[in-house]
Amino acid sequence: MDRVKQLRQIQGAGDRQRELMRRGLKLGTHGKATWKRDDLHAR
Repeated sequence: MDRVKQLRQIQGAGDRQRELMRRGLKLGTHGKATWKRDDLHAR
């Protein structure tokens, strides 16, 4: 694969990841955390 094509693919992957971060994932929480940080890190 030539270097230009490889760089374009890397750039496209980065663009896709940034778009996913911008949109966020639907976790079914409607933006509200129903847990406390200590509950997640209980030992």
